[in-house]
Amino acid sequence: MTNLPATNRTLSKSSLAIRLTSGFVALIVLVFVTTCAIIQFWAFPKLEKDPSALQSYLSEKLEGQLSIGKIETFWSFLTPCVRATDINFERAGDIAVTVGLESVTVSGSWISLLTFTPVTSLIDARGLTVDVSRARPAARPPKGALATPRTLLATETDDPVNVVDRAIREIFENPISVHFLNQRHIVVHDSRVSYTDFGLRDPKSVDLFIKTLKTDKYIVAWDMAVDASIVSENIVSPILIDARVKKPFLAHEGRVESYAGVINADFSKIDFAPIARKIALGRWIQQGAGETRVSTTFEAGRITKLSGDIALEDVELHLSRRSLPVELDTLAAHVEQRLDEDALAIEITNLVAQSPLFGVQSIPKIKLSGLWEGDNLRSLGLGIESIDLQCLDFVLDRIPEKEALLKSLSRLNAQGVVKDFNYRSAGKISAPHDFEAKGSFERLSVREGAWVTDAGFASPGAENLTGTFNVTEHHAEIELRSQNAALIFPDIFRREKLDFETLNLATKITFAPELAIEVTRLQAENEGDAIDLHGSWKQADTPLGILSIEGSVIKGHANHVWRYIPLVAGGLATNDWLMHGLRDGLGQNLKVSVYGDLTRFPFEDGMPNEHFLIEGDFTKGAIDYVPTGKMNEAGEVIPGPWPLLTDIDGHIRFSGMSIAITADTAKTFGATLTDLKADIPDYAIDDVP
Repeated sequence: MTNLPATNRTLSKSSLAIRLTSGFVALIVLVFVTTCAIIQFWAFPKLEKDPSALQSYLSEKLEGQLSIGKIETFWSFLTPCVRATDINFERAGDIAVTVGLESVTVSGSWISLLTFTPVTSLIDARGLTVDVSRARPAARPPKGALATPRTLLATETDDPVNVVDRAIREIFENPISVHFLNQRHIVVHDSRVSYTDFGLRDPKSVDLFIKTLKTDKYIVAWDMAVDASIVSENIVSPILIDARVKKPFLAHEGRVESYAGVINADFSKIDFAPIARKIALGRWIQQGAGETRVSTTFEAGRITKLSGDIALEDVELHLSRRSLPVELDTLAAHVEQRLDEDALAIEITNLVAQSPLFGVQSIPKIKLSGLWEGDNLRSLGLGIESIDLQCLDFVLDRIPEKEALLKSLSRLNAQGVVKDFNYRSAGKISAPHDFEAKGSFERLSVREGAWVTDAGFASPGAENLTGTFNVTEHHAEIELRSQNAALIFPDIFRREKLDFETLNLATKITFAPELAIEVTRLQAENEGDAIDLHGSWKQADTPLGILSIEGSVIKGHANHVWRYIPLVAGGLATNDWLMHGLRDGLGQNLKVSVYGDLTRFPFEDGMPNEHFLIEGDFTKGAIDYVPTGKMNEAGEVIPGPWPLLTDIDGHIRFSGMSIAITADTAKTFGATLTDLKADIPDYAIDDVP
């Protein structure tokens, strides 16, 4: 065998490659020409002259009756095209569907030669009308229920949202629909979709007028855009929809569980109340119109998140079926609801509400969570980043009288701001247990006398308090760190309002087995007076309870004592003497020790272990032993019949209703006295002892 030169061998390989390439190109051209011939001389004539075979095939697959008026065929830049006109489709049943189509133009794609299935490059539909009607009544969602996977996704109920869910499943799982949606580009012009529920007492139709609808398919994703308007009860609501749907590359195209994506809808003008009723929020939102943007996220064929931006006007909210409406001029917020089996998770951010009664109020963030058990919501969780109590008081004022606890809160007329509020509970929301509420407050003020205790005392009030709280069903912990605050005690002190330049308090209130209060820190300052106390109070089967106080008066002015002694200690006469008799003086580091049954306060009877004791050193004291409590025309105090004792430096002891003074020095009528002792056994008597 003769060996060919290397050059000839190279030319032979090149010639072979050229021949193979030419043969492959010739084969493609042959297939292309043959296919064009088959389309032109067999497929096109068959479609134009006898469309019945296509009609029968589509009717069987769509489980309805399809008719096509006319079919035209033509070529456009070597692309085969088919145009069908006067298309009608009907399907009977509980959910009846009627479809009309003026024309649809289908442009083929040569990719079909590779996939061996009909693939189009463009589907252009015009004049599409779809009428959907229900024959049976829709089962309503549970009263008061929010949108949950149970109400949104359960296919065994006839809730309108579930109808949509079933329709989506039919679209994705029907072979014809799947094939249709897998086409590369679809354009729909000037179309209408109408839905009527004849199961309602007063059937109303909702129409969707589509100006344009476009879908673009990529390898594993679809983009869709819709420019349309919804018409219901003669109200036109423009809507823009954009969506991105995707699936894993090798996922089965005929199963809805394979798909995930996001669908966004913009409503520039819409009545939100019907939407609220559809997603089981109609119990609370009964009126409101404006702009809304809704976003639906779904994964594995299930809706996992609903979110929306709303801006409504003339809003009417109801907290319960018996409550008065909460009327708002405007309401704007971003709302997100996550759906996970029977779990409820709603987050509201940037909520802004306006009302002529409380002005403009904003809440940065609200979180609501819980678990659905049948028709009941359990394990409630609520978080509020910040809320103005004036707004909350406005809402509570609309609670019916039967809601006793909430109604009592409304009587407080609370003002101020609560921040970082968190609430959680176990059990049903109607009968919670193991609950906890905590947070902080600023500038808190509550009205005194909101309610009256069994002992006849009005509830206290407060102004400008700042602090934190933690409340459970067993106890409450409150901590105050306030400046320029006030506490108001009706019928307890002569001056009901006690002002404080600073007020620091740490207390724990126990509700069971008996009511008890423990104060671990009470530090207060005002007008030069300062105290540092701790103590406790417990009910102990007595009308007023047992009080225990220990600590010191770091600094106190004698002429302020009357402000802080309860009227129950000897009555008004005692307070009169303290007001007018203790004319001056400054006490420092006075010991305070109080213990006993408040029904016997200030314990002058000497009961075992009961005492009221304040004692310590003081300077520059002045005592009017028997004060008149009167003033002359010049505004000067008229002294009593006993000499006024002034410039007292020494030791003072309050014990029960008595005062004992041991003075190193003192003055009276200009004379200086030394080693003076004075005892007032009962400063409440009218006559000189």
